[in-house]
Amino acid sequence: MKKITNINDLRFNLTNNMRDLIIEIVIINQMIKENNLNDKERKSLNNQRNKLLKLFKSEFQKHNIEEIKQYMEILDKK
Repeated sequence: MKKITNINDLRFNLTNNMRDLIIEIVIINQMIKENNLNDKERKSLNNQRNKLLKLFKSEFQKHNIEEIKQYMEILDKK
């Protein structure tokens, strides 16, 4: 992998599963922002969103090991 020194040149890998997770998270966020939910529904959606975020984070880290290393190196230089 080519050494990247500019954060704008860094590209992360997104799998189809990660794309699907992003869509689900966005939809749940929209639902939460609507005021038509009772507390129990809102809590349930927040829990579901948190689970999806954890899945996304895990998947992202698994498929972007080198990219994350380079990102951290770039940040450390600033």
